[in-house]
Amino acid sequence: MDVFDFVQDFGAEDIENLYITLREVKSLESEFTLLTKTGKEIEISAVVNYLRFGDKEYACSFCRDITKRKVKDQRRKLSEFTIDRSVEMVVWANPDGSLHFVNETFLQQTGYSIGETEVLNLHNLFTHITVDNLTKVWGRLTEAGTMTKEMVMMMKDGSTIPVSATLNHLIFEGRQFSCFLIRDISRKKRRDAIIELSHLALDATGDCVLWLDDQHRVTYLNQTLLDLLANPKESLKGVELYRIFPSLSPDEIIPDSVL
Repeated sequence: MDVFDFVQDFGAEDIENLYITLREVKSLESEFTLLTKTGKEIEISAVVNYLRFGDKEYACSFCRDITKRKVKDQRRKLSEFTIDRSVEMVVWANPDGSLHFVNETFLQQTGYSIGETEVLNLHNLFTHITVDNLTKVWGRLTEAGTMTKEMVMMMKDGSTIPVSATLNHLIFEGRQFSCFLIRDISRKKRRDAIIELSHLALDATGDCVLWLDDQHRVTYLNQTLLDLLANPKESLKGVELYRIFPSLSPDEIIPDSVL
């Protein structure tokens, strides 16, 4: 059996180059893929030593199976790849508030460089966290284990954005961390404000406004109609149309029309 039979992608030219290198350095460490008798691939780490006995040269290898480590490394790399491309900002912080890890999304959205994050603290990022209350904030998180709340986050340029953050207290390799999963909700806040203004406008109009679902049940009534009916809004939501207007049949309602 030749070495070419069980070392994958290793030919005559490769072994010639290997001996050229070994004659110079005497010993080297490298990784190879071996093929078992059944054709299964295993990853090995090999320390290859140059030996000369008489006029014969040998490459003596001490090999270690690193297949499981390779799989673990690949999973770690995939995890890092996923985290860095997450739409959410990810921040791992130490109990003193200093930052342990941030993902690429955080750097892109806040404007900080990776080097600048080494001197940042949570109280530099969130308006509700201060030097004085940091210990209290950490205590609440360790007690709760996890919490979700809306916060105001500060960018590098001094601007602020509203965010929704899920905080988790984690213990990794004997060390405690707080893990923040942060999502920018600026658009949602603007949309909610527009919806609220729309509701205020509808309530202020002199016309009666009534919205129904596809089963002709009430989903919304404006204040003008509520005042006319003299009923609280909660008692009418979900009520079928004919119970409010007995003389109006659902058959008379034409889709996409105005009555």
